[in-house]
Amino acid sequence: MQVCIHRGTKEIGGSCVEVISNGKRLIIDLGLPLNAEKNDKKYLPDISGFDGKDDSLLAILISHPHLDHFGLLSHISRKIPVIMGADARRILTQASPFLPGNWPVPAEGLNPKSLLNLERSETEDIKSDGYQITAYYVLSRTRMIFRELLK
Repeated sequence: MQVCIHRGTKEIGGSCVEVISNGKRLIIDLGLPLNAEKNDKKYLPDISGFDGKDDSLLAILISHPHLDHFGLLSHISRKIPVIMGADARRILTQASPFLPGNWPVPAEGLNPKSLLNLERSETEDIKSDGYQITAYYVLSRTRMIFRELLK
């Protein structure tokens, strides 16, 4: 397994991490940098597959619905699945008309309805192409975040 931190080590905001395992890739967050003057495609990290034509890019996982973690989703192909907690997807769907610029509702992706019903002591695993992602209930501003347990 390889992990490449494209953005977020020397700045606050604009988080983007790429995980590669057995030739398959998962992007964790695709955030708009906090110092960005506007939401522009020029802020996309240099990662292949954002056009939706690279089958090695399995999905983009959004940890939580803050612009510095999801803000660049409007510049990628809707063919790429977006994984996020059901509450986060609902927040972004409801907020999209009020966000500046043209903010589409995130592309469909893995979004089990049972994530809405997790209790504090429960977890739920999502498995896809050799990756295992475990969702944990977390008491914070958002009900769910993801902790990536990659096997």
